[in-house]
Amino acid sequence: PLDGRSDLYSLGIVGWFALAGALPFTAPTVQAILAMQVTTPAEPVASRRAGLPTALAAAIDRCLQKDPAARFADADAFVAALEAVEG
Repeated sequence: PLDGRSDLYSLGIVGWFALAGALPFTAPTVQAILAMQVTTPAEPVASRRAGLPTALAAAIDRCLQKDPAARFADADAFVAALEAVEG
């Protein structure tokens, strides 16, 4: 079932792009990108951008977990994780 955790996944894509300067999933066709989003784990954002605060990278990576139960429970939990980031 869809809930706010699907929005957190989308927000994780935006965050990954903002931090890494590229999308976490790239392929020659839209169908291939969609397949990757379903089947392939996103590369950790810190592997594309050195020097990120560990807590920030972990928050973005958690948003991109395939299993919705592994993502933040809601936006408030995500905000709390971001507020804990130093720097």
